[in-house]
Amino acid sequence: MLNHLSKIFLVADLVTNCLLVITVCFLVSCSGSDHFSETVGNDGLKYEQTILISNLIDVKRQETKASLGRVSDITGIKCLDIFVFDDDELSRIDSYIHYELPQGPYQRISSGKGDKHLVVLANVARTYINPLNIRNLEQLESLRYSLKDEDPSFPVMSGEAWFLSGEQETINVHLSPLISNICLDFVKVNFSGRGYKSRTLENASVYLTNVSGSAEILRNDGFRLNELVNASRLDESYLSTMRHPEMLYSRFTPGQWKAVNLYCYPNDIAEGVLGSENTRLVVQGDIDGSTYYYPIEINQEGFGYSGGPLGVGRAVKYSYSLTITRKGSSSPDTPLPPEEEVKTGRIELFPGQFITGKDGDKVHIWCELYPHDTPLDICIDDLEYDVARGIYSYEIDEDGHGVTLTLLGNGSGMFTIDAGPPINQGFLVIVVVNP
Repeated sequence: MLNHLSKIFLVADLVTNCLLVITVCFLVSCSGSDHFSETVGNDGLKYEQTILISNLIDVKRQETKASLGRVSDITGIKCLDIFVFDDDELSRIDSYIHYELPQGPYQRISSGKGDKHLVVLANVARTYINPLNIRNLEQLESLRYSLKDEDPSFPVMSGEAWFLSGEQETINVHLSPLISNICLDFVKVNFSGRGYKSRTLENASVYLTNVSGSAEILRNDGFRLNELVNASRLDESYLSTMRHPEMLYSRFTPGQWKAVNLYCYPNDIAEGVLGSENTRLVVQGDIDGSTYYYPIEINQEGFGYSGGPLGVGRAVKYSYSLTITRKGSSSPDTPLPPEEEVKTGRIELFPGQFITGKDGDKVHIWCELYPHDTPLDICIDDLEYDVARGIYSYEIDEDGHGVTLTLLGNGSGMFTIDAGPPINQGFLVIVVVNP
C-alpha cells in the first residue's frame, strides 16, 4: 500500500489514428474532541502517548509560507477510532478511544505496558463499530465497509504503527483512504474522416462497472470483488441507495469539459480467479440516435498499464484522457482496446510528503525515477526561503534526485519537487521541526 509514499505513473503520447486515444496517469490515494470510550489493559498501568496523524495535506500554494507554522488540522477527517492491541500472537485489545471532530493531528492515547500495535480508523460510521465486540486484532481486520455509505470528501481511512509503550514521545501514523479515484480528465470527440464527422456524442455519461460493494478496511492488497455492483452495466437502482451516487456515475457535455472524479473500492485479484472481473470505466453516448459504449479496463494491459500490480489498487488515483475517433461498442461489457504506442514514466518519493523531526536530525528525501534521466527540479527558491527562516540547511544529492536536510529550529517549511517529461508530475513536501 502507499504508507508514507506517493506513487505516480504516467502514460502519454499515444497515436491518434485509433478507436480510443488514452492518456493514463496513476497518482499515488475539525474542530472539537469528544472522548467516547476507553479500556486500559491487563496490568492496570497507564502509559500516556501522543500520536501524530498525517494524511495528504492540501496546502494551497497561494498561502504565505509563514502561515505553514500553523499547519495543524487534518483535512477530510470527521472522527477517529483509535485501537491499541498487544503486539503478540493473541493480539488482544489493550485500549480504545473515539474522537469526534478531532482538533489537529496530535491525539493522546493510553495503553498498558509492552509492545503494542496501534490501529487508527477515520470517518467510520458509529453503526460499524461496537468496541465491546472487538476483543482482538483479528476481529477488527474482518470489519468491512459498504460503498453505499462512503463520502469522498470524508473517506474511510486507516493507518497502523507499532511502538513500545512509554519509550517514544510521538508515534507517527499515516492514514490511507480505502477508496481509489478514477479521474476522467477530458473527453475529446474527433470524427474527422468519417461520414459522421459533424456529429458529437449526445446524452453523454461516464460510469464505473464491475465494482466491489464492500471492502475490508484494514486490507492493503488482494482485494477480490465483493457484493458485485454495476455488474457489466449501469445499475440505477443501486445508485439510488448510495449516499453519494456521483462516486460511480456522472453526465457530461463534450466541448464543455471539466474533470470528472469517480470513486470505487480496490479490485486487484489476478485474472482467472472466480470473481475477478476487471473494474471498467465506461463512456456512453448517442450518435445519430443510437447508443454506443467505450469501456476501458482500468490499469490493465492494452489500456495504458505501465507496470506494477494490475487492476485497481487501494488509495491510488488513475487519470484518463480520451479522444474518441469513431463509433463504439454496442455493449458496455465489450472493451475496445486501443492501438497505442506507449511511453511510460514513473516517480516514487521517499520517505514521503510529510516529514517530521527534531533539531539536529538529518533527513534524506529522494526520488526514484523511470526513466532515470528524467529532468527533476527540486525548487532551490523554496529551500532558500526556509534556510533564511532558520528551519533547516540543505545539500542536494550528486545525481540531483534528492536532498539532505539538517533540521535546525522550530517551525514548518515546504518545497516542491517536479519531474519533467515523460512523467510531468510533482510533489509538495512539508517539513515540521520539533512538532
